[in-house]
Amino acid sequence: MLGLSAQFFIACLPSKISAQVAPVQISARNDSFDFCLLRRKINAMAMIMLFLEWYYKEIPQKFYRIWKNYVWFWGYYFSLGDTLRTFFSPWKRIHDDSSYGFNIEKWLSALIWNLFSCLIGMVFRTFLIAILLLAELLTFAIGFLFLIVWPAFPLILIATFIRGLIYVI
Repeated sequence: MLGLSAQFFIACLPSKISAQVAPVQISARNDSFDFCLLRRKINAMAMIMLFLEWYYKEIPQKFYRIWKNYVWFWGYYFSLGDTLRTFFSPWKRIHDDSSYGFNIEKWLSALIWNLFSCLIGMVFRTFLIAILLLAELLTFAIGFLFLIVWPAFPLILIATFIRGLIYVI
């Protein structure tokens, strides 16, 4: 070995980078070895490892939580449960429930109006469900696209940089 103490190796392990670095002990016979260069290489490797951990572990976890929240949000924003439960209800509860005795004309008029009000409610609720499905589909598509592009983005960045250098040269 180069006369390095155990403190130097413990301080330079690629763990979480901290400002506390153990002092380097150099023996008199190996004082020509460049410890600063070694320390910089180890710290650079630690930073690369921290970046990779952040980029491929922490960010996808955070994105998954955000993605899950958006999926939850769309369901509650468009109140899917209430919309399905009241799918056949009249629009804004507008209906004719007056009793006319046995007058067939007024009874048929109330029946047609109530059916028409239910039909309007069904059309609007179907439109609302279609918008919800579109929002959910876009959310899944954007999330899936992110999961595909995010891991490959550093490679794409390097490839475009090299391609740009080729065009310059």
